[in-house]
Amino acid sequence: PSKEEHKVLEHIKSFAEKHGLKWKQDDMGNMVVTRPGSAGGENAPTVIIQGHVDMVCEKLAEVEHNFSTDPIKLEIKGDWLTA
Repeated sequence: PSKEEHKVLEHIKSFAEKHGLKWKQDDMGNMVVTRPGSAGGENAPTVIIQGHVDMVCEKLAEVEHNFSTDPIKLEIKGDWLTA
């Protein structure tokens, strides 16, 4: 959930360090991980991939679910993955 991103940010830091990638984080929690180009791509233009690690938590009033502790239950419906 929003404002509870610390665990996933720690995972991303650990992943970056394990793979020798540079990372930095600002006071707001925003993080950037960089990977240099390789195998002929060293001088290629920079590519930026942006994403969110938090989630807007919504559920029906009659559903009991704690977004801080309960896993998300996923369902496959045809070609769709839903929760």
